[in-house]
This record gives sequence, C-alpha cells and structure tokens, in this order.
Amino acid sequence: MQGQIEKKLDQFFGSESFVKESVRERYKHLSEFFGPYNKDINNRSIQVVTVAGSNGKGQSCHQLAKILSQNGKKCAIWTSPHIKSVCERFSYRDQPISEKELLAIIDLSLKKIPQNLKLSYYEFLFFCFLEWCQTLEVEVLILEVGLGGRFDTVNMIDPSFCGVVSISRDHCEILGNRYDQILFEKLGITRPGVPLVTSFQLNYLRSLCLHHCTKFEIPFEDIIENDPTLSLKNYSFRNFQLASKLALKVLGQEKLDVPSHSVEEGILGHGRGERMTLSGEEFIFLGTHNLDGLRQIFQRFNWILSQYNRCAPLHILCGLSSRGSKDIEQMLKAIKMFWGEDYPVQLCSFDHPRSLNILEVEKLGEKFSFNATSNYSETIQDKNKRNYLVIGSYFFVGEIKKYIDSLCTDHHAYQKSTGPGRTHICL
Repeated sequence: MQGQIEKKLDQFFGSESFVKESVRERYKHLSEFFGPYNKDINNRSIQVVTVAGSNGKGQSCHQLAKILSQNGKKCAIWTSPHIKSVCERFSYRDQPISEKELLAIIDLSLKKIPQNLKLSYYEFLFFCFLEWCQTLEVEVLILEVGLGGRFDTVNMIDPSFCGVVSISRDHCEILGNRYDQILFEKLGITRPGVPLVTSFQLNYLRSLCLHHCTKFEIPFEDIIENDPTLSLKNYSFRNFQLASKLALKVLGQEKLDVPSHSVEEGILGHGRGERMTLSGEEFIFLGTHNLDGLRQIFQRFNWILSQYNRCAPLHILCGLSSRGSKDIEQMLKAIKMFWGEDYPVQLCSFDHPRSLNILEVEKLGEKFSFNATSNYSETIQDKNKRNYLVIGSYFFVGEIKKYIDSLCTDHHAYQKSTGPGRTHICL
C-alpha cells in the first residue's frame, strides 16, 4: 500500500523539491486556500506550536509531543521529511497514520483542490494532514517548518506559541548566506503577542531576535540566555530543554508534572540516532543535511563509538542530496579532516531524485580521496564484518533502511533493538 501512496503522489505532484520562484505570489493564493483550516483550528480552540530552525526542529517537536502527552494532552504532529514512509509525517498520540487511512485521505483531498491552484508535493501533504486533523480530537497541533519559515506552508496556520531551535547556513540559495538573512526567514513564523522561545548560542542572534520581538511586541525568551551553561551541553539536550520550555507555556505551568528524565531518553525520531542490527553488524543512522549538523556529530563521536561492538571496524557510508557545490564541498572537507585518516568513508549516490548523480559522486570522491559508488549494497553484503555509521541526507538514510529491510527475510538475522537507549540514541 505504501507503493500505491508513492505512485499516486508521483503521478500528481512529482518528487519533493524546494520551489523558489514566485513564492510571494503563490503564498497569497495558498493563504486563501488554507484560510478555512486556520479558522477551523481557532474555532476548535486548538493550541498550535510552530517550530523552525536549521537543525533539531524535528527532534524538538517529538520531544514536545512526548512531554505534553505525558501531561494528558492529545497531540497531532506534522514533520518532514519522511525516512521510509510518508506516514511518518502524520502522527497523532504518538502513532503514525496507517497507510490505509492516508491513502483514503489522499483520494479525498485530491477532489478538494481547486482547478486553478497548483500544489507542490509538500503543500499537498500538509493539506492532507489538516484534513486528517479535522477527523481527530486534537488539543495541541505541533508543526515542524520544512524550509525557512516566512513562506513555508505551515505558516498558513497561526501559532499560539513559536520555537526556533538553531540557526546555521543551509539552503543559502533560498534563505540567504548571512545569519541575519536566515534568522529573518525563520522569524517569519512569529506573530505579535505570540510567545517565542529560542536556543541561540550566539549573542549576535539573540540581539537581533530581541530587536525583532521588541518591534513587534512578541514575548521572547532564550533558554541559553536564561542558563548559559546550556551552551556547553550537546544539542539534543538543548533541544529537550527548548521543548520543555514550550511545554510549560502550552500547559500554563511553571513546573512539569512529569520529571524530565522520564521523557528525555530516546526521543529522536526517524533517522536521528536509530540503531539497527543485521547479522551481527551494527548500523547507526544520523541524518544531517548541513555543516553545522555534521559538526554536532563530530562533537559526540567518541560517545557514538562506545555504542558499537568494538570487535568490528567502523565503516562510514555518506550520501548527500543535490545542493550548492560550496555546501557539499564544505561538508566533505570536514568529513575528510575528521575521519579521513582513521576510518574508511564511502561516498554514495542513491536511488532518489534528490541524490547527487554518480558522475558528481565520482568527481567528489576523486577530489577528496573517498571511495565513490552507486552500489552500496555490495559493501553491506560482502563477507567483511563491519559496523556502519550512516550519515548525510535523510533521503539517503531512508534508502539504506529500506535496503536493510529488504534483506530481512530471515527474522533471526535481523532485529530492531527495542531496549532503553537502543532503538534511539541520545546525542
């Protein structure tokens, strides 16, 4: 049934891509289309939390939902991208939508699009999500921004609370190359009078944000400014603290009823620290789509190593999505400097419209002295025992996970670890 969903989406909308042209013009038409859904959410007194940022927003959304759920709230979450299944983008009360239900909603939603309105892949799925939410008893709607914020489709829905988790250079061709430009796009989710919580490590960003919030009368606090010691913590811990602060605002409380340690472990989401075992070989999946996210992995690498069976050597599989050549080369240069002398790195093309093609991969492999391939399956299936760190595009992470699933005809040869700290790894 998953194949039917993908086929239908491809038939009507093609593959997911970032659209830059005519954004302002399209935004006006889209806001008119999504207006009734925004009104319905307001009429039902649903609280909306919108979370933007360069890295960590998906993890923060899942952590926020977990905290609110354990405090009795019924939460629906929209996140993107998905790793293996489109259903991952739709979650209610900690459970993804079923394939059967999603297919039915897609069929229904296709009939409701005006003939003069052309939706993208991402916009249509968000429309399906809102249609789905109309059938649910939702108290809190948690929306992860896909790209930027100001012109992202989730910004059609007015928030009750906003969060921005981090700022770094990513999608510079759309968002700009300077921090002030990127921050401006992220702060597009804010509204006058709607509380904003951030976790900015740079004083410069906090100062710009304070200026914006003062100008538009936005209640603002930054968790690192409140507690400077957080700047020394790893990014997952900071994401959790931001989610906790947002949860307090949603609940209207000064203290959480659920102790933080009971919900902090293992709430990373798909492709964000998941661990799988295949015939004794360990795989850890860490999706990262920009240089800042890669640096966060470097900072925690010794801890990551401790999670493997040290009897087997570590092999790094890296697959990147097509983007500006400068961004790609900066990431590969960092990988070369950090891992190149100690661990084999295999640069992969993969079966996805957003993947770098094999000619680009081979050229980059030659430049940075990496083994380049379009056939990572040979590496995984050969007789040399290894452990794997799978990094790069979330689309690549998804392809590797699907491939491992396809090998698992013998259930004894495969397991998804389910014990505490195994399926998900807190970085």
